[in-house]
Amino acid sequence: MLFATPLTYMLARRDFKLKPVLESLLELPMVIPHTVAGIAILLAFSISPLSQLFRLFGIEIIDSFWGIITAMAYVSSPIYVGIVRSGFESIDKNVEHIAMTLGASPLKTFLTISIPLALKHIVTGAILTWARAVSEIGAILIVAYFPKTIQVLILEKFLTEGLWSALAPSTLLLLITLLVFTLCKLLARWIECHL
Repeated sequence: MLFATPLTYMLARRDFKLKPVLESLLELPMVIPHTVAGIAILLAFSISPLSQLFRLFGIEIIDSFWGIITAMAYVSSPIYVGIVRSGFESIDKNVEHIAMTLGASPLKTFLTISIPLALKHIVTGAILTWARAVSEIGAILIVAYFPKTIQVLILEKFLTEGLWSALAPSTLLLLITLLVFTLCKLLARWIECHL
């Protein structure tokens, strides 16, 4: 969210030459099989200069917690970008222009005008992005089979031991997801009422 929100704002408010290319890159995870997304992440973080950069900081993506986060973020980010972008596009540009003519900097306008007005979309986008990320398995299988996520464990138990063995972890994931999703919805409703 830290990087996606300003990027989404830029897409909603600015026109530039490579905008269609950037939009296509951001929407790509929605249209490719997630195993292909996993292979792309695997290549990007195993044999590219990008992997060397991360290793300088002691961050290993392949077969690690960070790989799981990367896979989940990559496949679910188009949802966040789409929802938040529509939130920023729904804000009247004149409100932002008035703030700037009254002396607010572009950053202050973004933080004090644009973000609060798009907050409902930001929260909704974050909740739905999390929900999509929790359901990811294809890219995770490729990027980080270990450490094993509950999604991978469920699939492994189903394939090796059958339906009944997969039932307990499936039920646990369902209950945890339902609880977190309900709490997120209540938080979103509270934010909407109090801000």
